[in-house]
Amino acid sequence: MKTIKKIQYYMVPILLLIVSFATVFSQTIWVDEAYSLELAKHSYMNLIKIDALDVHPPLYYIILRTGFLIFGVSENFIWIGRFVSLVPYVILMIIGFTVIKKRYSKTIAYLFNVFIMGMPQMLRYSTEIRMYSWGMLFVTCAFLQMKPIVEKNKFKSYVMLTLFSALASYTHYFACVSAIVIYAEIILMFFRKKENKKIIRVLLSGMGVAVLYLPWLLIFVKQLLIVKEDYWIGPVSIHSIIQNFLFLFSTNIRIIEIVSVTIVGIGMFGAIRALRKRKNYEAVCGITIWLGTIILGICLSLLIRPIFVSRYVMSAAACMWLGISIGISEIDNKRINRALVYTITIIGIILATDYIKNELNDKSATNYTLSELEKNIDSETVILSNYNHVQRVISYFYPQNNNIVIEDELSELTEKVYEECKLEKIENIDEIKKYQYKNRILVLDSNGLLIEELNKINCQLNYLGSYKLDRYSFETYIIEQ
Repeated sequence: MKTIKKIQYYMVPILLLIVSFATVFSQTIWVDEAYSLELAKHSYMNLIKIDALDVHPPLYYIILRTGFLIFGVSENFIWIGRFVSLVPYVILMIIGFTVIKKRYSKTIAYLFNVFIMGMPQMLRYSTEIRMYSWGMLFVTCAFLQMKPIVEKNKFKSYVMLTLFSALASYTHYFACVSAIVIYAEIILMFFRKKENKKIIRVLLSGMGVAVLYLPWLLIFVKQLLIVKEDYWIGPVSIHSIIQNFLFLFSTNIRIIEIVSVTIVGIGMFGAIRALRKRKNYEAVCGITIWLGTIILGICLSLLIRPIFVSRYVMSAAACMWLGISIGISEIDNKRINRALVYTITIIGIILATDYIKNELNDKSATNYTLSELEKNIDSETVILSNYNHVQRVISYFYPQNNNIVIEDELSELTEKVYEECKLEKIENIDEIKKYQYKNRILVLDSNGLLIEELNKINCQLNYLGSYKLDRYSFETYIIEQ
């Protein structure tokens, strides 16, 4: 299918990448990103020790810490963190232009690159300061070993499968789940071909991953027990299950959601058709990694306790989009193929335009909030909030100030992560009196209840305004000395 012109082949994906790069220079962060930034400020040894108390493996934070050290000339850790998250997308695009083009076709490579850079959620997570883009890279690299293993039984590919699966497992536990699905698929392929002896090599590769994971295994068990005891994720419901499957296609433009799901449906049809013709089985396998990760996540949530949220499927996203790209190429009708390629390109451009608009709005709102708060904060100002997510984000920007949380939890883990910040919790509003007569107090009220408590102790409140940081809105007041 000679639909893709050379200039389009390179220009569209690179333009989409530039859109993501443009959002690197934003101060807008939410609480999980603030957590990543604060944890990565610790030494390698300390961040591993602290992360062992959390529910994630440590590799991403090690990578982020390394980014801080490499680009340490900049004081803006947010920009560094965003750039570190974008690096896997750059690598995946290069893989698209090279490996996928050589192995499949120019059209499949183009579709893959547009999908990973321009589809719903893919743009958003390209610069989020979390581990999802790195988990996606490692899982995709593991998946790309399937074809040379199944068709040529290459020893080098077994080694690469072992290595990338271990890296995925050290990045996110559901990236590990995606890797497990890949192993299951390879075993099934050999079983179908009645090449049972080759299954031994696959099992040895899996054992290699387990050996590489031994240093973290005991900690993983401890983290599993912590999660089993208590975790923040809500119960599994019909609504949450539907959300899990629709997550990668969700956007604020309804028609784009419908068209995206339709394209995926067409890609699935092509993938199944290719499998029946006994060619390009990787299309179904790539899609199954996505489906398998969700299904296993739901099953584990039902068996243990709710541990899976929609964004955890990001590790399998690029595999799914590769499967859809291959599936679309298997549609015989040239007119339909051409229409799909142009539709996907237009969707990518529309979503990129909408994304950059929203990011610029968020950036403007964040800059305005920080500039307004700055007018009322000096080195002695105490910042009081009744929502720990707000306080943890604020404390990133104002680590030199006393940041106090009331009427909300502040775990021992959080205190360790934020030890460079003066973050603390008080149990009773009366405790604020020790600051009241010697410090200016900036109040960030997320629900109106904090002001009620302050009025009970006769605080004189001056209203400043309503502000927003990313997804957090709050009313702001000053208690003068």
